[in-house]
Amino acid sequence: MHHTDLDLDVSSASRFHTGEVFFSSAVKLGAVTILGIPPAGLVAFEIALLAAAQFEHANVRLPRRLETILWRTIVPPAMHRIHHAPNRGDTDSNYGTILTLWDRLFGSFNRRAPDPEPAFGIPAMRNPDRLGAGTLSLLPFRRPPV
Repeated sequence: MHHTDLDLDVSSASRFHTGEVFFSSAVKLGAVTILGIPPAGLVAFEIALLAAAQFEHANVRLPRRLETILWRTIVPPAMHRIHHAPNRGDTDSNYGTILTLWDRLFGSFNRRAPDPEPAFGIPAMRNPDRLGAGTLSLLPFRRPPV
């Protein structure tokens, strides 16, 4: 559902299926309980994660110098924009939310030049009329579009 968004912006950071939100929350709660993470630590992590996710999904262009610095450290919007391109090779890269380190470490770092007019979404689901709440809520229970 997250990758069906045709216009990448801050709202894309929260565009997830309800079932995925509940499942990932249960897994996270289990990990927090097992690891004994204090509530203040969890709140700080969630705030940082949300801020980073909104930043990387923001529809903004940063000054070139800042962009260059961020590509070495923190995931900038231009880097994550590549991850949301309809091309599968691009989608399978730049997974990081906060640090570019993880993509570099796991070989998923993609430094290609961003498209001047970027396109987003899943190729088989680029018709806005077919992206309503009903269709998207059933998406995980149907065969993936080809």
